[in-house]
Amino acid sequence: MRDTRGHASRTKDRAWYLIQVSHTKGWVEASRIAAASKQEVLHFVRSNPLVMTGPRVEIYSDPSLSHHAAHTSDGRNTPP
Repeated sequence: MRDTRGHASRTKDRAWYLIQVSHTKGWVEASRIAAASKQEVLHFVRSNPLVMTGPRVEIYSDPSLSHHAAHTSDGRNTPP
């Protein structure tokens, strides 16, 4: 199992955080970061959420992709 812990640094005004994990790093606006307890994070991870990663993700209600149900945007997640 890979260690998924990361590291974060922040600007003096706390408006931005430099987030670093094993495979990448980058600056993130503080308003885009959610704080959570370890228990809350584990509950979320164990709920097997669906995380959208494209700029626009089309959602279909059938395996043949013929019935368009909705769309969502990048960065959203939803429980199963």
